[in-house]
Amino acid sequence: RAKKVPLVQSRHNDDPFRRKFPINQINKWLGRYAKKVIAISHHLAEFVVTVEKIASHKVTTIHYGLNTTLAEPQLSKQQFGLDPERITIGFVGRLIRQKGVSTLLQAFAQQPNADSLQLLIVGDGVLADELKQEAQTLGIEKHVIWLGWQTNAARFMYLMDIVMIPSLWEGFGLVALEAMAAQKPIIASRVSALPEIIRHNETGLLVEAADATTLAQAISTLISKTNIRLEFGINGFQRLQSAFSIEKMATAHASLYSEVL
Repeated sequence: RAKKVPLVQSRHNDDPFRRKFPINQINKWLGRYAKKVIAISHHLAEFVVTVEKIASHKVTTIHYGLNTTLAEPQLSKQQFGLDPERITIGFVGRLIRQKGVSTLLQAFAQQPNADSLQLLIVGDGVLADELKQEAQTLGIEKHVIWLGWQTNAARFMYLMDIVMIPSLWEGFGLVALEAMAAQKPIIASRVSALPEIIRHNETGLLVEAADATTLAQAISTLISKTNIRLEFGINGFQRLQSAFSIEKMATAHASLYSEVL
């Protein structure tokens, strides 16, 4: 401020703690000195204006972008303990409350044809042991493969037939773009920014968050319709190219910096 250097801030998540005093007041105070505040989704932009009380003319939405020329890695289901004859339902992310993995386990347990399915969990977190115990309690432990923390975790999406994003909230949801890059259908919660990325009945299915029964129904719908899964995957890749390219993200940032300067 003393050197009159223009300040640009960014917001990446609408975590519940950001609504609480004094965090929201601190962010409001800091926002007064920003020329622009970048939000990574329209949902998050609304959060910045309504919760942090930052003037709307300062707030700009720039969605994440992702490279669409990713090469498919040479992975096989067998090398990770997966049955190639079974449909693989997958999750990639941190094992924390926000990601809704408990709801996913409950929804999987409701599948009447569980013996023809397998659930691949890629990621680690504070709830890992608790979630593994829940899988045992639900009687589905033999159908769940826990790969833990992995480098370049998105590559495992190529082993999945359906990518699950059962989050309770998301500032954006980069995992959705990674699934679209792998041309995979998505089942996600209708929360926060996810409906901005995933088009219901076009690139995937959106369901109510923390509702295991509704999530189970969506899983049943997609596992029974191979052609729809393929269609959603292709549509998602095309949407990634048109709406969420890394070039589009970079151009938007460059334009904003030019405006500020």
